[in-house]
Amino acid sequence: SADSTTAHGLGIDLFIMDEADQQRDSGLWDVLHTSQSARKNPRAIAIGTRSQDVHHFFSKMLDYGQRVNAGEFEDPSFFCHVLAAPDEADWLDEEVWRACNPCLDAGVQDIQSLRELAQQAQRIPSKESVFRSLHLNQAVSADERAIAQADWDACGGSVDLEALRGRPCYAGLDLGSTTDLTSLALFFPEDSGAILCWFWCPQERLEEREKTDRVPYATWAKAGLLEATPGRAVDKAFVARRLAEVASAFDVRGIAFDRWRMADLQVILENEGIELPLTAFGQGFQSMSPAIDVFEASLLDGKLRHGSHPILTWNASNLVYSFDPAGNRKCDKKRSRERIDGMVALIMAMGLAAQAPKPVEYDFSRPLVLSL
Repeated sequence: SADSTTAHGLGIDLFIMDEADQQRDSGLWDVLHTSQSARKNPRAIAIGTRSQDVHHFFSKMLDYGQRVNAGEFEDPSFFCHVLAAPDEADWLDEEVWRACNPCLDAGVQDIQSLRELAQQAQRIPSKESVFRSLHLNQAVSADERAIAQADWDACGGSVDLEALRGRPCYAGLDLGSTTDLTSLALFFPEDSGAILCWFWCPQERLEEREKTDRVPYATWAKAGLLEATPGRAVDKAFVARRLAEVASAFDVRGIAFDRWRMADLQVILENEGIELPLTAFGQGFQSMSPAIDVFEASLLDGKLRHGSHPILTWNASNLVYSFDPAGNRKCDKKRSRERIDGMVALIMAMGLAAQAPKPVEYDFSRPLVLSL
């Protein structure tokens, strides 16, 4: 709880910084450590998991400490103890877990929770790196693949649009830049996780982009899978009117949207007199990580039906996550090879659905007292 004012005002004999790897930079550590210069025998302790950022100050401290331990440097003032699985170790071996998690045998940490996480990590490529980083303290690079193709294909059950009319659902709207895809995804939690989606892009240069990007935009447009709006940019008025049609055809309980680029569309909706249940949805780790967890749990349990929609499947194959030091995730458009707009929309829709209050259920197999 020390701050720079406290640290400069009083010399500190001892301070302990836990989760040092989650500090944004070395600022607080430097202030506290500098304050000890006036003390006779100070102690400073840093605890944490190895940061995946090699330039992080805690990573550099660990590297320095290991070089001291190896005898490369002589520094009696610096002590370093690292519990980590060797790079060549079998990360699924429970004895390896115990070697770098002594609390497992002390009754403090539950090994069953590690088993469940490891099982997920075997099926979700991006979670393997998180498991090995946070629980085995290994320096690993995040796997670029967010979704295993086999898991996605297993949820390719057919979707009947007509059967879903009037059914409760939640939507996610991802507005691309003027020349990118704009995507709308509907998630129907009460209908085996059925998914409907719409995509828009500019009509101009469509066939040229198909050749340069090697993506069949024009073919998709002819098949009715993609709506090409007139002009060089996505026509937001066209999108607004389509949103109104979708909202009237289905029981849309909420539409999650990214605030970025939304102002123009909101003006159009207001001018057109279109009222929609819009809900702002953050794109950072705090909002997206729980939504990704919901999506992945449904995917692995086979509780999704995406109908093998070609564009959404393409987006799924491109999906890449970025991670914060605690292992939280968010969709990363910059690192993704190609478009992921449909997946961002779907994950937002599922995140919004998970936030909805659950309906009250009554057990009529036993006596009840209901009052009005």
